[in-house]
Amino acid sequence: MRIGKWFGRAIALLWAVLLLGSCGGREAMRWQSAESYFDRPVLEEIIEDNSTVPISRLEGRVRVSEMVSNPRLVWVDFNTEGMCGRLGCAYVVYGESEEGWKRLWMQYLDPHLPPDVPLVSRSSTKPVWASFCLDINQLEGETALRRMQVCWDGKEMRKVEQKRIRLDDF
Repeated sequence: MRIGKWFGRAIALLWAVLLLGSCGGREAMRWQSAESYFDRPVLEEIIEDNSTVPISRLEGRVRVSEMVSNPRLVWVDFNTEGMCGRLGCAYVVYGESEEGWKRLWMQYLDPHLPPDVPLVSRSSTKPVWASFCLDINQLEGETALRRMQVCWDGKEMRKVEQKRIRLDDF
């Protein structure tokens, strides 16, 4: 009985590794500094829109991950001193349009997760109307995760579903 259980977990782990290595699984976010991604005036505007902390205190601490290249959509990670509080840390999605950069989504999240659990990853599933989706994980107690799927429909980010996952099943 125990061998079957471990064999099943080994197969599940192998399947997860294969998915992670392909386009279909949780895709790792590729990070870079916000200063190297945005022009200085754009970065200043983004920081001013989301914080009262002076830009000089945030320089070199804000990072971005481009999720879509055309049109450009980026996840902005403000997980730094001054941007975190009892609600968590500020995370924002910005999109580029003809009018400039626009905030599409913002949430305070707790970045403290188990080492093998990503805060955010590209989702392996999405509704037919969505061009991409993100899976966002948050701890729920000591034994479970709350996974929220947020998708881009071409105009806005929408929360599609939320489910509870036991950490043992992750």
